[in-house]
Amino acid sequence: MAWNRAEIEIHRHENGLWMWSTEWNCDNGGGGYRVGAKWGKFAETREDALFYAACEIEGTLRDRPGKEAVLILDWLTSLKINPKALS
Repeated sequence: MAWNRAEIEIHRHENGLWMWSTEWNCDNGGGGYRVGAKWGKFAETREDALFYAACEIEGTLRDRPGKEAVLILDWLTSLKINPKALS
């Protein structure tokens, strides 16, 4: 079986705010959830939602020494620099 190393989903809620979800799989660990209002994760803009999602995964993986975690952290840094990269 194969999984994405990391995934961010962003959707617009019916109230106009943006919601996000995160998922990661690396170095024999993983976690995540699907996007939904029940999580209470809302942002004013799509870019803000992406930033918050990236920070969420970073906070989880920051202390993981594995090479897959490093690859995900590098990807997150690139998304924070260029939020349009996630389309």
